[in-house]
Amino acid sequence: MKKVIATLVIAASGFVIDTSAHASDACETIICLAGLLQGSGGGSECDSAVAEYFDIVPTRHGHPDLSAMPKQRLAFLNQCSSDVGTWKTDINNAYGQTY
Repeated sequence: MKKVIATLVIAASGFVIDTSAHASDACETIICLAGLLQGSGGGSECDSAVAEYFDIVPTRHGHPDLSAMPKQRLAFLNQCSSDVGTWKTDINNAYGQTY
């Protein structure tokens, strides 16, 4: 676990800051959700990053659009330009439809 998070931190540190919205937050979210996916969390430091991912709930006709949600959440994670291996898809496969 520590090795994986260390790898993600190193990858994220090489990340060039992008001016697009949420770019740095997406990398932080990946780091935090990778820890959560492996059974540990990042503590209170990760609360806002994790909440940003789970707050992505598109609606259709006033109701949550559960088919669009994983697509939009993955699009958010893809704003992180760092090479994080398969973590983006692993995270989205696990949590993309969690409402």
